[in-house]
Amino acid sequence: MFRMYVPVLACVALLAGCGDDDSSGGGSGSGGGSGSEDRLTKAEYTTQANKVCSDNFEEQKPFQDRLNKLDRSDLESAAPVLAEGLAKARQGYERLKALSPPESDQKKVDAYLASIERTLASLDKATEAARDNDSAAGKKAAEEGGRRDAEQEGLADSLGLNDCEKAF
Repeated sequence: MFRMYVPVLACVALLAGCGDDDSSGGGSGSGGGSGSEDRLTKAEYTTQANKVCSDNFEEQKPFQDRLNKLDRSDLESAAPVLAEGLAKARQGYERLKALSPPESDQKKVDAYLASIERTLASLDKATEAARDNDSAAGKKAAEEGGRRDAEQEGLADSLGLNDCEKAF
């Protein structure tokens, strides 16, 4: 999700310089059931997770469009849009977390889910900063979240989750 919102946060919500690139949360989450009978195969997990991520990305577009229409200096107007987009992203994250990966991928999935949780936490900070009209705190939160991109991309790639690189 930082992939989608960092340029918006930087330009709209955080009064930083604007660019055309797109960028991408603590704790770990394990997938659904723990019994091997509940687990998806590698192919099933990859297909279902990529679908969740693709859907989540599409669900975020209206929020980015709304943010793009705002005055770049109006942090307070950006805050509710960021909060709504973040709530929708959390729903996507919960759908992803509910999938039960193959046991052989569980540690990688846990690491990936933890990275998404850290991203979402950074977005919480950025949203709060926008609410408080605190551009310095917002910029710090955006930078914090943006640094996670490489980690998140690497984890997604290692799991074959190509559609997840832009989703969170």
